Amino acid sequence: MSNVPGEPYSGTFFIDLNHLRGILFDVARGGLRGLRREQPGIDEVIHELETELPRRGAEAGIPDSVYKRFCQYTSHLEKIRAVKAPLEKLLEVVKESEIRYEHERENTISQMADAVRSTAKRQSNPGILAPFEKLLRYNSQLAEKAVKSRRKNATEAATEPTDEAG
Repeated sequence: MSNVPGEPYSGTFFIDLNHLRGILFDVARGGLRGLRREQPGIDEVIHELETELPRRGAEAGIPDSVYKRFCQYTSHLEKIRAVKAPLEKLLEVVKESEIRYEHERENTISQMADAVRSTAKRQSNPGILAPFEKLLRYNSQLAEKAVKSRRKNATEAATEPTDEAG
C-alpha cells in the first residue's frame, strides 16, 4: 500500500438493531420535508413535564394518553440516538476504506500500464500494447482530461480582451 495514513479499524463491527424493530421507518424520498425538529431547550421541557405532569397535568388539561405518547417517543429517540454515533462511525470507516482501496487499485493500474508501455518500448514490441488497450486507455483518462483543460484554458486566455486602459 502507499502512504495513505490510517490504521486498521479496531472498533465495533457489529451493531444489533433488533431492539429497534418496529421503531425505525424508511420514509419516502421528500417525505421528511416540512417535519418539525427538536429545538434548543427540549431537555428542560422533558424535566419539567416529568416533575409537573404527575402533580398538575390534569389541572392543565393534558391527558395521560398524550403524555404517555410523548414519553414513548422520547424513549424511541433515546434508543435510536444510542446507536446513531456508532453507526455513523462505521459508515465513515466503510467510506474511507472504499476510497483508500480505490486509490490503491488506481495506483496498481498505473503500475501495470507503466510496465506494459515500458516493455513495449524496451523490447521494440508495440504489439504488446493491443491486448492491454482498455487498461492503457483507462489509465490515461486523467492525463487526457488535464491536457484538454489546459488547452481550453489557454484558448480562453488568448481570446479574452485585455484591459489596456491605465
